[in-house]
Amino acid sequence: MLRIYQIPHSPYCLSIIQAARACGAALELVTVANGDRSEILRLTKGESWNVPLLEHAGRLIWEENHQTQVIARYLDARFGVGRLFPASLDGLRGILVPHIENEIEDFAFRLQDIHVIPAIADPIERGLVRRHKERKFGVGCLAEWTRGAQHLREELERHLHAFEQMLEGGRAGSFLLAPAPVFTDFALWGVISNYVFAGRNTLPERFPRLRDWHQRLAAFRYR
Repeated sequence: MLRIYQIPHSPYCLSIIQAARACGAALELVTVANGDRSEILRLTKGESWNVPLLEHAGRLIWEENHQTQVIARYLDARFGVGRLFPASLDGLRGILVPHIENEIEDFAFRLQDIHVIPAIADPIERGLVRRHKERKFGVGCLAEWTRGAQHLREELERHLHAFEQMLEGGRAGSFLLAPAPVFTDFALWGVISNYVFAGRNTLPERFPRLRDWHQRLAAFRYR
């Protein structure tokens, strides 16, 4: 049994959970409050406060920094038998995954945060999350993102258009880089799932292949 400590709308948590399900792993999900990471700090003896945190077979696995893929590679080694990280696609993955987890996520999470954070019922939790965002992005960042939402959405869709084109150029029913998904697919799936998490954002109808890909990947299981 894999235990995954998660924040439900976190794009990387969503990516990892979906990849683990695709690999056939039995999961136990433990939700951590975004404003209180004390359980993560306790388990890692103060070494990490990030989610997801994976607990498996007496081990704790977490990311060394925001650029690493320690958890995904652990899943691949234990459950994916190399299907998440095929060596033949290392070059493309090395280009696409950082682009997905940086540039594309930067637009998507802002458009999600402006809906999710104000909706947090507990004022202490809401205030702590807002403070965390403002320490990182500046005082008033949520109001700024709200005012600039149209521009953020246009930029996000401009980046997503390239992935719509990738799917148009592939075989019907295939995934971004191959007939079966690889970690690049799950990385983008997590970012898009974060974007639509609150139900206030949707993938535009002009991206029919990307919408179909998102649904197919949600149900995908390796055989």
